[in-house]
Amino acid sequence: MVGIIDVEGFDFAHPDFLNDDGGTRWVSIWDQGGSNRPHPGTTGCDCGSEILAEHMNIALKSVRAKSGSGITSYRT
Repeated sequence: MVGIIDVEGFDFAHPDFLNDDGGTRWVSIWDQGGSNRPHPGTTGCDCGSEILAEHMNIALKSVRAKSGSGITSYRT
């Protein structure tokens, strides 16, 4: 488990966070200020939104398809 506290998000598409196939190494991200997806729903986590690996992988593939190349940045 990794915890990152940052008021402007972090670059989940950074090469250090990607598998060899270009997919994310993250299981999920809890964005405490987010409202686009349901919150994690566990005790003490009833705010924000949870971004799952499947959501990140869709975003990564979408950016790759639009740019025709590798991803250089994508922030939560």
